[in-house]
Amino acid sequence: MNKSDKPSRSKKPSTKAKSANAAVNTPNRVPNIKWVKSPDWTWALITYLTDHPAFRKKLFSDSTADANKEGRNKAVGKDGKPQQYAVLAKHIFENDATQSGYYAKTPVQFATSVETRLRR
Repeated sequence: MNKSDKPSRSKKPSTKAKSANAAVNTPNRVPNIKWVKSPDWTWALITYLTDHPAFRKKLFSDSTADANKEGRNKAVGKDGKPQQYAVLAKHIFENDATQSGYYAKTPVQFATSVETRLRR
């Protein structure tokens, strides 16, 4: 059997290459959310948290010691953190001129982005 008689085996692309190609070729893919390039989003986040102290306490886990010292009940969120991040994402991106369309398609991605922004 000659080398030319053997069927050629083509190398399959790696999973990483497949996902990179899919990202490039997918027209509906939401672009990365670049907080650094849009400081207005950070200011909208800060403003919301400043204007809603009860929400802020629930999001950042109100301290039992502080609540006892101030003679009040501890503020506990009935919604989990993902729902709270979703509220913030809606406030920031729902009416944003550049992101509202993307937000409408994938609000969970924007909620995750808010969470990431707050954790940095």
